Amino acid sequence: MSLSPFNFTYEVSSAAQTLEKVLGVSWELQKENPADPYIKLRACIDNNMVFQKRHSCFYCRTGIYPQFSNPNYRLEITSLSDLVYEKGIIILDSPSIYDYTHRNEIILLLQSVRDNDIYIHPGEFIAALSVKRVEVFMTKRIYQVEDAPYTFGSQKWIQKLKNKSKGERESTEYSRLDVKRYLDA
Repeated sequence: MSLSPFNFTYEVSSAAQTLEKVLGVSWELQKENPADPYIKLRACIDNNMVFQKRHSCFYCRTGIYPQFSNPNYRLEITSLSDLVYEKGIIILDSPSIYDYTHRNEIILLLQSVRDNDIYIHPGEFIAALSVKRVEVFMTKRIYQVEDAPYTFGSQKWIQKLKNKSKGERESTEYSRLDVKRYLDA
C-alpha cells in the first residue's frame, strides 16, 4: 500500500515577507531532511522577545496562514526540542491543533521554564509542525451502555469479588490468588 503525500498550501504574511528580505532567511516551509516527520516554524517578530522570569509567556506569530482542502488532515504544532534543551522554551498548549477550517495565522503561546533571561530572535526556529491524518467519525447517543465482560483494568470485578466473598471473610484485602480464582471462575 503506497501513501500519496499530502499537499499543504499556505500563505506567508507581509510581516514574514519583510523579515525574509531583512534577515535573508526563507519562510518557505520545507523539511531539512526528506525523512523528517515535521517542518520547523520561525518566529515572525520585529524585535527580540525577552523572557525575564520563569513561567513568563508570550504569544508569538509565525507568519503562516494554512489552508486545507481535505478534512481528513490536521496540523499539530509541538515544542521544538532544540529550543527546549538550549533555551528552556516550550509551547504551552502543545500540541496545538489546527484543523481544515482554520484560515488565520498560526500564533503560538511560548513559555519559559528557566529562571534566567532568555531571548527569541526574529526569524529563529520556534516550533515543529507536522500533518496528521484524522479519521472522520459519527456519534450516536444511547441511553444505556451494554455490559461488557470484565477486564483486569475494570473496577466492577473488585466490587463483584467483595460481594461474592462477603460471607466468607470480613477482610476487604484480596491477594492476587483470590483475584485469579475469581476471574477464572
